This record gives sequence, structure tokens and C-alpha cells, in this order.
Amino acid sequence: PPVPCPGRLCEGRPAADAPSSLCQRAPGSSFRARALKFFRLRGNMGMMGWLIGRGAKRKRDCDEGDEEGAQGCKQLNAGDLSGTRGGGPAMSSPSRAGAPERMRVCVVGAGAIGCHIAYTLDRAGSDVALIARGPNLEALRREGLRMTILGEEVGHVKIRATSDPREVGEVDYVFLTMKVSSFNAQTAAMIQPLIGERTTVLPPTTSIPYWWFYGLRGSFEQMRLEGVDPGGALWSLLPPEKVVGFTMWLSAVRLGPGRVLLRHVQRGYPLGELDGSRSKRVEQLATAFERGGVPSPCVPCIRSEIFIKSLNSLAFNLVAVLGDARNSDIAECPEAVETLRAVMSECEDVAGALGLTIAQPADARIRQTLSARMHTMSMLHDLRAGNSLELRALWTSFQDLAAATGRRLPVTCALVGAALLREASELRRRSEADARELAVTDAALAADI
Repeated sequence: PPVPCPGRLCEGRPAADAPSSLCQRAPGSSFRARALKFFRLRGNMGMMGWLIGRGAKRKRDCDEGDEEGAQGCKQLNAGDLSGTRGGGPAMSSPSRAGAPERMRVCVVGAGAIGCHIAYTLDRAGSDVALIARGPNLEALRREGLRMTILGEEVGHVKIRATSDPREVGEVDYVFLTMKVSSFNAQTAAMIQPLIGERTTVLPPTTSIPYWWFYGLRGSFEQMRLEGVDPGGALWSLLPPEKVVGFTMWLSAVRLGPGRVLLRHVQRGYPLGELDGSRSKRVEQLATAFERGGVPSPCVPCIRSEIFIKSLNSLAFNLVAVLGDARNSDIAECPEAVETLRAVMSECEDVAGALGLTIAQPADARIRQTLSARMHTMSMLHDLRAGNSLELRALWTSFQDLAAATGRRLPVTCALVGAALLREASELRRRSEADARELAVTDAALAADI
């Protein structure tokens, strides 16, 4: 059930992708929420960061001693798929006192999330570099990163930006924040200059990641996600023992080259070792995030966090793309809501076969997401802008898990097929329109001549 906690950052801020548990306090009812509003109005960003970090600590204090999630991860690692399973993404973190070590961090991919991670860790005192390209790189070099936090402009932040990882060299942590459709063996080979003996890698987890079966025993021990990682290239170039899992429960958008808006924060950036253990590298990174002003809970079963996030993304983006609908439109169509339930039910059956517990019921996640009525899902934004969707890569990862567990996903498969057809039709329509416009321009030039 939802856990009441005064330290949540989601009060009155419904998300496009619902977190794994809900805050039950009334919107804006806590001292921290009122104080955040007070200091936001006065531009005191330092105090805002302190309050956000304080809220995250209070959240951990509420969950201290919760071993249910850890037990669930132990059962998964042991290949025990019977009996009671753990509580998934519940948090249980040790204290993080003491001065932080100065870390070297490189963020590969300067989208909204990548820039926010770079800003947060730079603010915490880390040595941060961004790998970017095109107009984004030019803007970052010329003006620095322009961040807007919860409606407040924080000015121009100078963070080193380059297109060549060789200029950065080996670092302590590498965040890979590009679109999952762009994450492949070529990308993994390109970033090798960043990786040393002690480097920790945090690959994209907006879909089920290539390392999913690493360290698991029992029937899953030798399995791989062949569709996600054909031939095991990612596994070889980015060995899972170097990996820490993470995901994100916040909303950020890129407003233009070098400009990012952080709209709201929920649980921030949950982190976890793949085997559910506690480690210095996870604690050190979580501490840096919190010193930078964003919560970063250390979770005992990071796979549960990633599965929930990926499933929410798959279900809501499918319905939004097929219906060309923002959340308010979906909420007002009972058949669309039932479609969301059907997709989640099918995929949650896969989670059960994997030994994962989904802590928050589908209906609760649907209600919370659709309460953000003006929100438009990311893939619908991409479709309208003429950009390719991440849908195929996301769907492939669920297909791999379904095959590994012997499950079928007929409803989801049908919806994915229709959504991919719509994407292809939209891209073809735009291409034909561009060709017609070019032909008119050529004809006008010929007439002038």
C-alpha cells in the first residue's frame, strides 16, 4: 500500500510516469512544500536545494528498516519464483554523512535528463563533462547551460562540453542518457576512452536494459536479451560488473539548445547495485545527487524500479500516439483507460514470472498519471515534431522478457503494430510534403531564371 511520508517531493505534482508508491499528504500541506514555494518566489536556490535534500533524507528515515524490497531481490537472484515475493522498490538506505569525495563524471547525451544530471552533480562539487553535438554543443560552449528549476531561472552554468570523449579521458562515473534507440555497440565503442579500471557505467534504462539477467541464478542464469543486445556486443563492451542501475522519477524538458526546464521532482534518481547489495560507489553517487539538490534513494531491487518505469512508458505512450491524445483526452475515454489496464496486466504477468513485485497497482498509476491532464506524452511530442520514436526499442525489450518467461503479449503486440504503422505513415507524409515544397521552390527559381 502507499506509504505516508512527509519527505516526498510529489505533493500536488502528478507525473507523466507514476512512481512506485504514492505520497498521501494533501498537496502543499507540509512545511517543506510551503517553504519551497516561499523560497522559490524569492529566488533563494541554495535554500531550495537544502530543502529538497532534507526532504529526501526524511523519506529515507520513514522507510528505514524496510527489508521487504531487499528480500524480493534476494528471491529473484536465487531464482525463487514461488511463494511470497518482496515489495520491489521500497527504499532502505544507510546514512550518508561526511564530506563528499570529488568525483569525475561524464554525461553522454545532452538532452533534458543529461543536462539536469550534469547540472546537479556540478552543483555538488563534482568535475563534470558533457558529451554533446550540433547546435546543443555550440550553445553549451558559447553560453553555458541555462537551467530553470521549478519555474526559477538559475542563470548560465559553465560545464565543460565536447563531442570527443578522448578529450575527457577516464572518469569515475559515465552516465549514458541518449535515447535508447541510439544506444548501440557503436556508441559503446565510442565511449571507451572514458572507461578505466574503476569506472562505473550507468546505461539508459528507459527500456529493459541489456544487463537484466546478469547475476541471476536458477532458470535465468545464462539468458541474454538478444533483441536488445544482438550478439552480446554491449555486454562485452560495457561489462555488467561495471554497471549500476538507475532510473528517474522527475520531469524535465529541453526548451532549446543549452536550455532545460525542470518541471517537478518526485523520487529523483533511484540507484541500485544489480545484486541488491550496498556499495560505496552507489552511496557516493547518491550523496552527490542529494548535495546537488535532488533525492537519490538507494533501492534494494533496481529491476523493479526499471520495470515499472518502462511499463508505464510503454502503456501511456502507445495510447497517446494511437489516439493523438494528451492526458485529459485519455482520461475522458473509458475505452482508452481500459486499454491502459490491458497492456499493464499483460506485462505485469511477465514481472510476476520474473519474481518482481509491482508495489503500486495499475489503477493507482493510471489515476496519478492522468491527473496531469495537460501533459502530452513524450513519444507523441516526437511524432508531432517529425522525430523517430523510441517505441520499437522499448517494445523489443519487453518481447525479450516475454520470450524468456514463456509469456505472450497479444494485446500489446497489436497496439505496437498500429503505433509503428502510424509513425511510418507520419514520416512518409512529412517526406512527401517536403518533396512538394522543394519542387515548388525549384519551379519558382526556374521561372525567375
